[in-house]
Amino acid sequence: PTLGTFSINEGALQTADRTLRLAWTSQGVPTHWRVSTSASFPNTPWNPLPPSQTFKWLLPESTPDGAVTLHMQLLNDNGQSAVKSAQITYLAPPKITSITIDSTNSLKIPFEVRVSATFTGKVDRFRVSQSQTIDFKEWIPAPAGGPLVTTHWVTGVAPNASGTLWVHVQRDGVGQHSASRNVTINVQRVDYTWTGNIALDVFKPQFQPAISKLTAGGGECTHARGGSGQLDRFLLKIIGALRGYAASGSG
Repeated sequence: PTLGTFSINEGALQTADRTLRLAWTSQGVPTHWRVSTSASFPNTPWNPLPPSQTFKWLLPESTPDGAVTLHMQLLNDNGQSAVKSAQITYLAPPKITSITIDSTNSLKIPFEVRVSATFTGKVDRFRVSQSQTIDFKEWIPAPAGGPLVTTHWVTGVAPNASGTLWVHVQRDGVGQHSASRNVTINVQRVDYTWTGNIALDVFKPQFQPAISKLTAGGGECTHARGGSGQLDRFLLKIIGALRGYAASGSG
C-alpha cells in the first residue's frame, strides 16, 4: 500500500493534550498499521486495520516540553508502505511537586503563614487559597525559576486543629492549563512567658509603718524604705503569658 499523508491533531502546531489524534490517507488496501517515535519501529507490533477506527497515540505522563515526532507505516499482503512522519509541539501541563508551610508565630487569628511550592513544567501564575474552587483570589506572576513563594492569611481554623490549603498554578498556551495541590495545615496554640519589672514611687509620710514585702495577684512586691517624708520605691515583678498561634504543614 501507499501511505499518502499522515498528520497529528489535524495539522495543529501545538497541543497540551497527551492524547494525539492521528489521521492518514492511502492508496491500495492496507490491512495493518503501526506508529512509533522511532523511524526504525523497534519492537513495534502491527495493529489490524478495521474499516473505521479513530487512531490515537498517548504520550507518557513524563513527556517534557518540546517537539514530538511520530512515524507511521502501513502493511498488506503485498508488503510495507514507505514511512511518513508528522510533528507537533507538546506543552507539558504544570505539576506541583511539593508544598511547605512556615509559620510566622503570629499572636492572633487570622495569622500569616509563608507558603513555598515547587513544580515541574512551565508556570506563568499561581495563587494560594483555603478553597479548591476559587474565583476571587488574584493571580501572582510566577518567577522565571525557583519555587513559588508567597504569604497567606489563615482564617477559619481553630487552635489545635487542622485545615486545608490549596496552591493553584496556571500555564498559558493552547487555552489555559491549570493544576492544583493541597496540604494540611496544623494549627497549634503557643504560650509565651513574659517577665518584667515595674518600679512604683509612693510618697510615705513618717508615721506610716514600713512595708517590707507584699504579695498580690501572683506577683511579688519588695519595699525599699526611704527617710521621713520621702518617696519610697516598690519594685513589682510581673509574670504574664502571651498566647500565640503557629502553623506547619508539608505535602
